[in-house]
Amino acid sequence: MDFSERVENLWANPAQVNLSECFIYYIAVTNDKNEKFQYVGKARNSSRLNEYRNNMLKIRCGKERGKTQGYRAVHFALYSALENNWNIDFYPLENCTKENLNEVENRRIREFQCNLNGGKTWRLSSMADLTLAKLLR
Repeated sequence: MDFSERVENLWANPAQVNLSECFIYYIAVTNDKNEKFQYVGKARNSSRLNEYRNNMLKIRCGKERGKTQGYRAVHFALYSALENNWNIDFYPLENCTKENLNEVENRRIREFQCNLNGGKTWRLSSMADLTLAKLLR
């Protein structure tokens, strides 16, 4: 499967989480050295997941995320996985109330021992010199 096909099928919803309500999602990338990079995020609807597709296409086209907004470590991990045909797990985990989003997100970050949460941001001008290890805090 090439980059375009992989980016179009970037995420799935195996647990049938209701994507029109608030939910927590999980991203894991495993590289060719069997190193695992994990991220947990929160969303109010499915548009959050589709933003990842859009960001992957922006990176591929050499476009910044925004004038002042840099890409995050999770974006570099996903892009690297798409480019190198690494394994990607990307799916909603569970629904939760709007009031509990932060609490559930933090609990899941600890549970999965996420190493991409809190990673450094980056700009396209520095991409050639980046590694995942450099983006982790």
